[in-house]
Amino acid sequence: MRLQASYGQAWAHFKMRDEARTIQLLSDPSGDFQRAAQASTNDALVVDGHLLLAEANSNKKEYRTAERILTELAGRNPAPELDWRRQYLLSLNALADQRPEDALKTATNLVALASNTNLLNRPVLHAN
Repeated sequence: MRLQASYGQAWAHFKMRDEARTIQLLSDPSGDFQRAAQASTNDALVVDGHLLLAEANSNKKEYRTAERILTELAGRNPAPELDWRRQYLLSLNALADQRPEDALKTATNLVALASNTNLLNRPVLHAN
């Protein structure tokens, strides 16, 4: 319950374009999200929270911080849909950071991941 509430609060601030508060809510080691995340590291909501944290950092032009979060997230072995989103954010982040070669490499991985895991047939990718 605490994990859902803390994620929901951070998501609401993100939607209001309050990236600073989003980052604070999701990264504070003594905050509700981080404490709940320690207990369930591979929970989809924990991964979603880290994806949101990375996106908020990228929006604030903290590209290296966003990249670090997304790279570390790979070690949690997220579900294919979440890993696709992770790599998608890595590609967008690299492009925003003026690294088109890295963005292209990651985008190529997106196509391979979607093809190899049958994600192309799922609605989550059709919406993007």
